[in-house]
Order: sequence, then C-alpha cells, then structure tokens
Amino acid sequence: MFSLPKWTTEFVRFLSVTPQFTFTGNILDVYPVEIDGNLTTLRLKDYIRTILVKEGYDIILGLEPFVGFSHLHGDPDTIHAILGDVLSVEKTGPPSLERT
Repeated sequence: MFSLPKWTTEFVRFLSVTPQFTFTGNILDVYPVEIDGNLTTLRLKDYIRTILVKEGYDIILGLEPFVGFSHLHGDPDTIHAILGDVLSVEKTGPPSLERT
C-alpha cells in the first residue's frame, strides 16, 4: 500500500486550519501520488492540485510571482462569477519586461 510523504500528510491535516500555503524549495522535483490505482510522479503544482481535488476542493487557484493567479481546477464559470476578469487571458499572459 502506498503512503503519502510525511510533509503531504501534514499539509492535508492543516487544510482546515489555514486557507493559504507557501511551498518553497526545488519546485522542479517530482512527487509520488496514486491516481486510479497507479503510482505516478507529478511536478509540485500538479501534485498539490491532485491532493486538493482528492480532499474535495472544487476551486483551486495558483499564484506565481511575475505571472499572477492561474486557474488550476474548477468550473470556469464559477471562478469567473467570484473573481470577474482577474484571470482573463489578456491579464495572465506570459511575463515580459516590455511595457504595454
């Protein structure tokens, strides 16, 4: 039987206590997760999204410095109703040093 890494278990335990988490370290590492009975590895952003979906979260947003918020999971219409145009394609383009 597969068990999650200790830090993931602690993350899940504290989901009901705090609404925001910051992850630091080598974000290009891969992390083990079981999906549909198969063990696989995912990058950090996909790993966290998978864990949150398994825990029943309907809307998941990510924040990347210099890029802004991104929609990771959930119904786009619901997210738009809550946030308006904050996550529109025009506002979440690739980072650039050029003025617009």
